[in-house]
Amino acid sequence: TTDAAANSALASGAIDIDSTGSVVLNGSLITTGANNSTGVGSAGGNVSVTVATDATATITVKGGINTDGGDSTTSGSNGGAAGTVTLDTAGGIITLDATTISAQGGSTLDASAGNGGSVTVADPVTLATNPTTINTAGNAGGAVTFQSTVDGAQQLSVNSGTADISFDAAVGAATRLGA
Repeated sequence: TTDAAANSALASGAIDIDSTGSVVLNGSLITTGANNSTGVGSAGGNVSVTVATDATATITVKGGINTDGGDSTTSGSNGGAAGTVTLDTAGGIITLDATTISAQGGSTLDASAGNGGSVTVADPVTLATNPTTINTAGNAGGAVTFQSTVDGAQQLSVNSGTADISFDAAVGAATRLGA
C-alpha cells in the first residue's frame, strides 16, 4: 500500500515489480490517491508487473489491484485521476483468479470526477477459479486492452466508462468464458 496522506494533494507512489521469473500476487496492491476535503483529490499511482526475460514465466493475480484517484469533498474541486495498470510477461501466461482491478477516477461533490486509468494485459490470459472484474470508469474512462488471448470458464466483467475495451486476439477459443 502506498497511499498519500489525506488532504496532502500528493499523488500516490508507483508500484513496479520487475522479475526474471514467475510472479504470484496473493493479496492486494493498493496505490490510491488521497481524498481531499480542502481541494482536488490526489492521483493514484501506477502499477506495473513485468517479467522481462523468461518466456516460460507467468504472472498470477489472486486479489486486487487498486489505483483509484482520490475523492474531493470540496465544492468545485475535481476528483483525482487513477493510475495505470500493466501486466506483462515475456510471453508467458497471466492468470487472473478472483481478481479485481480498479483504476477509477475519484468522485466529487459537483465538479468533474477524475479520469480512469488504463489497464493493459499484454499476454495470454487464463481466468481461473473465480470471476474477474476490471473497472476504469471516471470522467474519461481508462481504456482496457487485452493484447493476446483470453480463456477460462469464469466470468469477466469490464467497465471502462466511455473508453475503449479492446481484445486483440481470440476470446474463449480454448475455453469459453463463463462456462
